[in-house]
Amino acid sequence: LLAAFALRLGVLYLRPNIHWPDEIFQVMEPAHRLVFGTGAVSWEWVAGIRSWLLPSFVAGLMAVGRVLGDAPAQINLPVAVFMAAAGCAPVACGYGWGAKFHGRVGGAVVASVAALWVDLVYMSPHTLTEVVAADCLPVALFLGLPGAGETASRRRLWLAGGMLGLTFALRFHLAPALLVAAIGICVGAWWRWRAAIVGACVPVLVLGLLDWAT
Repeated sequence: LLAAFALRLGVLYLRPNIHWPDEIFQVMEPAHRLVFGTGAVSWEWVAGIRSWLLPSFVAGLMAVGRVLGDAPAQINLPVAVFMAAAGCAPVACGYGWGAKFHGRVGGAVVASVAALWVDLVYMSPHTLTEVVAADCLPVALFLGLPGAGETASRRRLWLAGGMLGLTFALRFHLAPALLVAAIGICVGAWWRWRAAIVGACVPVLVLGLLDWAT
C-alpha cells in the first residue's frame, strides 16, 4: 500500500498532466470558486446539469491546503494525497481477496498487480468522477463478496450497498454494471437485498438533497 501510494503521488508530481478537461473545469475550478470566489465557469454550471458532490468535497480539501500556504502546490496537496490514497483501495481489496484464496503470497501477488497496473497508476491522480467511482466499486464488491466460501454479514451488506450507492452517485452511467454487481452480491436471500438497498439509499439520498439545494 505504501509503495502504491508513493507511486501514484510520484507520478502526479513528476509527470503532471491533464487527461481530460473535465477534471479541471468540472471539479477543480468549481472547487476553487467555492473556496476563493474565483474560477472559470463552463456552460454545464450555467445550465445546472452538474452535481456539486465531488467539487464540494475537493473544495473542503482545498480549504485545508489553504492553511498550508498560498502556492497552488500547497493548496492542492490535500487533493493529491486524497486521490493517491483513494487509488490504493483496489490494492487493498486485491490483497484481501488474494489472501483469502491463496494466503499471504496470493494476496501479495494480486495486490502487486493492482499497485503497478499502468492504467490504475496513470488515472489515479486525475480528479474525475469516473476515477473516484472506480475506486469505490472494488470496495463494494469486496464487502459484499468476501470470498473463500464466506457469506457477508448484514453489516457488510449494508456497507456494500452504501459503496454501490456512492459509486452510482459519482457516476450514474455505471448503473447497469452496478445492477449486475448487486445481483451477484444479493442473490439467494431477500434479507440481503434489503440490507444492500438500505445502505445504497443513504448516499443516493444525500446526492438528491445536494442537487435539490444547489
